[in-house]
Formats: sequence, structure tokens, C-alpha cells
Amino acid sequence: MAIKHTGKTYPKVDAKTLAKALGADSITGPLTTDDQGREFFEFEVITRDKDSGTKRIYKLSDEELEKHKLIGEAEGQNFFLCLFMGRHADNFHNRVCGYRTSEPTQPGMALRVAFYEKA
Repeated sequence: MAIKHTGKTYPKVDAKTLAKALGADSITGPLTTDDQGREFFEFEVITRDKDSGTKRIYKLSDEELEKHKLIGEAEGQNFFLCLFMGRHADNFHNRVCGYRTSEPTQPGMALRVAFYEKA
């Protein structure tokens, strides 16, 4: 599929609409820090029903980890790929609220991400 642009200004593209048209089920933003200094990733969940929406998952401290339980872990070249693999857990997008990163155990992988839900 090619898009030909013939105007003098670039059109505004709604990333969610474009991603949905291409068959994606989420859009991941960059690592961000909130006003309290907590790191988080934000992603847009794309579904055909009313569960669509923006979701933030925060990096959990050791103290916060005690109040959460592990959903699963994934290794990959970047956070997006780990999120993509982690989402295969049942109802992942609704359950996940936190993450922790660590050194990968598989050769060639850049990081290991553990995803958590509230206990």
C-alpha cells in the first residue's frame, strides 16, 4: 500500500486509526517520567469494542513489588517487543499495571521485562 501526498502541507495522521487499519492491537509510546519522577510506558489499546483506551504501566520499586504478582516475563531487543510478547497472557491489557527490567538470559537479547498486576 502506498500513500501519495500531493499537497503543500503534510496531513495530520491519527496514529490509532492508522494502526487499526494496518491490523495492530496497540501503539506504544516512549519511556516517560511523570510529575513525581516515576518512569512509565504508555500505550494505546486498540480493540473493536469499548475496551479501547490509553494504558500506563509503571516501573515498580522493590517496595511496590510486594503488592503485585507476576503475569509473565519476556526477552527482546526493546521494550516494545517484550510488550508484544507479553500481551499473549490472558486479558493482559486489562491486567498489567507495572513492570521491572533485568539482564536477559538469552544470547542476543537486549533486555528482560517482567510484567505485573496488582495482587
